Amino acid sequence: MRIKIVLETDAPISIPINYQYHLSSAIYYLLQRADQEYAKELHQKGYEFGSKKFKLFTFSALFPDFYKIRGNQMVIGPGKIYFYIGSLKNEFIMNFASGIFSNHILRIGRAKFLISQVEAIPTPQFSEVMQFKCLSPVVATTKEEINGVIKPRDCQLEERKYAENIIRNLKTKYELIYDKPSSGVDLRISFKQEDIEKYKKGKLIYYKNTFVKGFLCPFEASGSPELMEIMWEVGAGEKNSGGFGMVEVMN
Repeated sequence: MRIKIVLETDAPISIPINYQYHLSSAIYYLLQRADQEYAKELHQKGYEFGSKKFKLFTFSALFPDFYKIRGNQMVIGPGKIYFYIGSLKNEFIMNFASGIFSNHILRIGRAKFLISQVEAIPTPQFSEVMQFKCLSPVVATTKEEINGVIKPRDCQLEERKYAENIIRNLKTKYELIYDKPSSGVDLRISFKQEDIEKYKKGKLIYYKNTFVKGFLCPFEASGSPELMEIMWEVGAGEKNSGGFGMVEVMN
C-alpha cells in the first residue's frame, strides 16, 4: 500500500539538503507514537533473510511547491510539500497512519511541518511490460577488490551490474515476502540510451556518514508482475528505508 502525505508551512523553512536520514527518523518517530515495540523491532531488526535484513518500506523524495538551495540547506515554502511512503506490510501503514493522526506534525531535522492531508494511492494493475520513473534515487552496489581488499562500491547506471543487482535484490525480497523460491519469476530492466546519457551523473546523497550514489533514470521492466508489484510497494535496489528506490508507473 502507498500513501501520499501533504505537508504545509506558512513561512519559508530550512531543512538539510541531505534530508533523507532526518525524514527516515521522522517516520520512525511516528511509528513509535503508535507502537513503541513495533518501531523498535523494525528499526533494530527488520525482516531477516539469511544474513540480510530488510525493513520492507520506502519513501520518495520531497516535492515542494517552492524551494531554493542555500549552501547545504534547502529552503522550502511557504506552501505545500508532499511525499509518498509505501510498504507491503499493513501493520506498517496502520501504525504510521495512527502516528500521524495522534500528532499532525512532522519534524525534519529542526523544522516542523503541519501534516494537512493523507491520501491512499491505488495499487496499479501490473502487466508483463511496464514503464517506470523514479521518485527517489535507485541504488545498487557491488563488491570488488581494491588494493587486495574486497570493498563495496556503487554501481554506475551504464554498467550491466546495475540492472542485474536490482533484479537480484527484488528476487531476494520475493523469497522473503512469499516464502518460496524465486526460480519461477524473472524480470528484465532496460534503459534507453538517451536516458542513460541524461541521468548517468546520478545523485550523490550524504546518508549516515557516507555518500550514497543513486540514479533517477526511467526504465522499462518486462517479466513478472509480482516482482514489479514488490518494486512499487517496497522499492527498487538497496537502502529503501532510507528513502531510496521508490518508483512510479508512467502513464
